[in-house]
Amino acid sequence: DALAGYTGQSRGRAPTHTWNTRPLAVAEHGGVPADDRSAAEVVLAGLSREPVTTFTALDDPWVLDGRLGAERDEHLGVLAGAPPDQRSSLHLARVTAEHAGRAVQAASADLERAEAHLARFGPLAALRRTVRMERDDAEQAVARAQQRLEAARAERRRSEGRVAELEAAEAERTRFVADTAWRLERVQAINNQLDRHWSAAVLAAVRQDDPLAFGVGRLRAARAVAASDLASYHASLPPDRRAAVTQAERELADARHRRRLAHRALDECRRRLEVASERHWGRRDKEAMARAERALASAEHAVSDAARAEHDARGRLDAEGSKLRRRTKALAATEERRVELTGALAELDAALDDTRAKRVEALAAEPIVPPHLVDVVGEAPSDPHARQAWWGLAWRIEAYRDRHPDALGHEADGGIIAAIGPSPAARWMPDAEWDDLAGQVRHGRSLVALAAEASNADVDGAWGDATAWAEVVEEAGALLNSQRATVDRGVGRETGRSIGW
Repeated sequence: DALAGYTGQSRGRAPTHTWNTRPLAVAEHGGVPADDRSAAEVVLAGLSREPVTTFTALDDPWVLDGRLGAERDEHLGVLAGAPPDQRSSLHLARVTAEHAGRAVQAASADLERAEAHLARFGPLAALRRTVRMERDDAEQAVARAQQRLEAARAERRRSEGRVAELEAAEAERTRFVADTAWRLERVQAINNQLDRHWSAAVLAAVRQDDPLAFGVGRLRAARAVAASDLASYHASLPPDRRAAVTQAERELADARHRRRLAHRALDECRRRLEVASERHWGRRDKEAMARAERALASAEHAVSDAARAEHDARGRLDAEGSKLRRRTKALAATEERRVELTGALAELDAALDDTRAKRVEALAAEPIVPPHLVDVVGEAPSDPHARQAWWGLAWRIEAYRDRHPDALGHEADGGIIAAIGPSPAARWMPDAEWDDLAGQVRHGRSLVALAAEASNADVDGAWGDATAWAEVVEEAGALLNSQRATVDRGVGRETGRSIGW
């Protein structure tokens, strides 16, 4: 080959001679030689051939995945043996024990009252029949109170024993949590490491034009990791204070202008006081001096206020400038990583977009349609136009799932939630994209059924064209809206279509 031939001819210490040779021709397929090139042609092809440049990972990603996965399974196995959380049961047991304690106190009070009532009967109480009957009733009341007290004490002992048992179990769980906290931290660290590990492997595959080398699940996960890391970098940056700096500069300039005006007014007041202090016709104008002195004091106060305002404005400008410099420094420190993540995110988004049409077609070709699609769009139909509508709806669903990791993992819920996850409004705020897609998916089966009669486009050569799929869905949606309009107006479907409704 080229490598061995070049080395053998150029790296020898002694003179080197090369003979052009070739294996004996092998006759195949009725005696026709499989390779009829001359020896010189064979050697020339071997020495000039470029090495095969196919994508190979620097390290097999499954090696690290297996090693870290085994370690994680070991930690999770230990954590799975954690004692059950008894905090709610312990709280209930403590409440029950508290009630049992109050019941004992109430039973003791009842017994004391019954005994006090019995003690009021003297030694001559047996002489009268009615008094004897009252004393018997009091004795029975004492006996019943004693029984209630014993039962309340038994319940209190049982409740206190239950509390002690649960407290011991909770103490054991607390010790277990304290002893194994490092395992939970290690599991989280392993998850983060594997996320970054697979993200790098998937990104390398994307850059070698093999985005689905590890499956669409890992491609989506890599995109989620890149988006999360980039969002974390942006969130860690100090807030942008450029507008605040501009406002502070404007306030400082205004304060300086007011200070200059205040100084001019002060100079004018001093000049007027000097004029008023001069003698006129042998005496001083006391009233004019008093007015000038008051105006001078006011001007001095205005100058002081203007200087204070300028000082405060300069302080605000310095503070906002310091914040802006911290942001600029943080931007410079993270620029390389943010640019790298932004580029990676763009590449992963492009890979998801480029493969989505083929992925949708593959979903339709599967023997069993994935559960997140079958509930909203049904099985893939055989009619060409209906099938394009099915592809169009599936394309939108997969596009949403590609960009929103929280939409995944809800297949067991069925319906719209299985397809695109729960509404964001249930968690923080409405999302127009989710609402629009949910409204379309809600009528997915009807749109697919109407697509066959709604579309007049030629489907030849447009099987992988997502734009054509979207047009078929829009036409089916227009037909569905027209049918609703005719029903609302009390006109039959066929009659409405015939008159253009």
